[in-house]
Amino acid sequence: MAEPGSPDSPRGEAANRTVDPDASRGELARVVPPGHDPSLRDGKRLKHSEEGYWSETIPEEDRSNLLSTVVNAANTMICLSEKRGEGETPLIYVNRYFCEFTGYEPEEILDRDCRFLQFRDGQRIEQDNLDSRAELRESIRERRFVRMTLRNFKKDGTEFRNELYLSPLEEPDGSVRFFVGVQNDVTERDLLIDRLQESESSLNATFAASPVALAVVEREGDGPVRHLRVNPAAARLLLRDADRSAADQCVGRSLEDLNVPAPLSNWLNDAFETIASGEVGEEPLRCRLDQMVHGERRHLAVSATAVGAGPEGARRFCYTAEDLTEFDALEADRTLMRAAVQQTDVPTLIVDNELDPPGPKIVYANPAAIELVGFPAEELNGALLTTLDGPRTDRDFPARMRQALKQDGRFHGESLVYDADGTPLSVEWDVSAVRDSEGTPTHYAVTLRDLRGRRELESQVLSAQTREQARIARDLHDGVAQQLAGLNMLCGTLKAQAAAGEDVTEAVDGIVEVVRSAARDLRGVAHGLMPLDPDRGGLAEGLKRLAAISSEITLARCTFEAPDGPVPVGDPDVAHHLYRIAQEALSNAVRHGRAKHVRLILANDGPDCALLSIVDDGIGFEGSNPNADPEGGIGLTAMRFRAQAIHGRLRFELEESGGTRIVCAFPHAGDRDA
Repeated sequence: MAEPGSPDSPRGEAANRTVDPDASRGELARVVPPGHDPSLRDGKRLKHSEEGYWSETIPEEDRSNLLSTVVNAANTMICLSEKRGEGETPLIYVNRYFCEFTGYEPEEILDRDCRFLQFRDGQRIEQDNLDSRAELRESIRERRFVRMTLRNFKKDGTEFRNELYLSPLEEPDGSVRFFVGVQNDVTERDLLIDRLQESESSLNATFAASPVALAVVEREGDGPVRHLRVNPAAARLLLRDADRSAADQCVGRSLEDLNVPAPLSNWLNDAFETIASGEVGEEPLRCRLDQMVHGERRHLAVSATAVGAGPEGARRFCYTAEDLTEFDALEADRTLMRAAVQQTDVPTLIVDNELDPPGPKIVYANPAAIELVGFPAEELNGALLTTLDGPRTDRDFPARMRQALKQDGRFHGESLVYDADGTPLSVEWDVSAVRDSEGTPTHYAVTLRDLRGRRELESQVLSAQTREQARIARDLHDGVAQQLAGLNMLCGTLKAQAAAGEDVTEAVDGIVEVVRSAARDLRGVAHGLMPLDPDRGGLAEGLKRLAAISSEITLARCTFEAPDGPVPVGDPDVAHHLYRIAQEALSNAVRHGRAKHVRLILANDGPDCALLSIVDDGIGFEGSNPNADPEGGIGLTAMRFRAQAIHGRLRFELEESGGTRIVCAFPHAGDRDA
């Protein structure tokens, strides 16, 4: 064994070190081992004789203790391992922090390979360490420096990321017996790096997948602005035939190189100049442009902002361009539809798609709906649809509606709702789904029809039917029944005269006259019950007979006109409603308007529409205009009801020469002429 202080002793070598004579006291002096050329130092391999740098103020006999103190005071794990056999490099020294951090006692560490840090609960964790272990063995075998991060565990099983710096310690003869290891806990750093990498990956994926054109550009000095990075959406905006490599084709090229037309190129260049001048703050500049893009006019929402300085003072900017053409078209349609719903007199609600109880919620109510239920708009919007329920509302109604909407997307029904004052309203519901492009319901449109007027009309119609039945009964009793009784008496007289051999001519003539009269009366009753015969001219012939009969039984002259020839009305129900409208209007003109002449006119109004007009020369309206009086009398109400039943429109006009014109415009189709 070499003597301490001898050149062959590692510790004795310190006595033979020399200090740079130019270094003054109090400054750091480099300790230069005799015979050692600093230029040969690897930097990755520690020379056994080097101990670093010491100030001349520190005596050499104190340096070893100070060095040991420094090593033990370091807040990093420092260890020394010895190569003893093939694959065996046990630890022969660890500093105090090594034990404190890992939780192992010195006797559990020394003379053991450091691989014990790879064990948790007695099991070696191979995951994430296989490649690093192979590299570590290779570096020890080749006696070279290595740096790596290992997945290690403390004694209590706590996992940590261990950044290992392992350097071979070279002996004076060039051999390597010892390895110095410096180990740092980099768990938080690696986790932060992982999060940053995940964030960067997410940002890159978002950048690439964004439907909005995104681009980062740079300007060097007074040169043009050139693209540093663009996403596929920007490439499609900038290049006509953009493929997968289009984004790369844009890099390094200016707006001018890419032939970006005005106004986009002009606005972007002006925006970059304005931002670079400092005239604006940190908020992006924004603009809406009508831009020709590859031959199509598009609506673009464009923005530009600074993103910091590049190398050597170059300025970097980011710009975005979002194509809002389809959105603007949809918004225009939405505005139009909203205006239409806003102005319609049909109460309309829009509800969300949450059909399960307690939903759905009302998201919009038009003025007609607000007027119907009496709730303020701010109270109705956002409220549950069941807000309209009350004590007498059918409790099964919401369930039936939900089931129908889930199955078919449509619902029709009637129920009682309650207005803001608690008054029950009988309404008819029509609900239909509003679907997105994939057919999924996003909302439901609800129309409410107030049935109070219909119920009153139905009651009036029933009363009118009862009165009509009573009139028919009276007509039959006072007319045909009396005539049949008289006919019975005449037949008895005829029988007696015939038995006596008397002349029966007068009796037979009386019977014939009674039969004729009874037949006329029966035809009148039958015409009242079924005024139209489809096999005898339909509506036109029925209106013609109506005019003729009215001329006979009233003081007015009634005529029928068909200036365009036959008008097709193939549906018998439509023809019946039109006949009753004409009958009611003619009766009103004679009874209330004191008309002397009434004209019934049936004419075409285009290929799919026709007009039934009842024109008289009477005194006109008494009181308010029926167009502005939705209530009116039972006659007018019945006429409106019949017009609505055939999807027609009824209007009342005053003739310039006096009198009234009532017009029912209705759609017609069919193969039977009126």
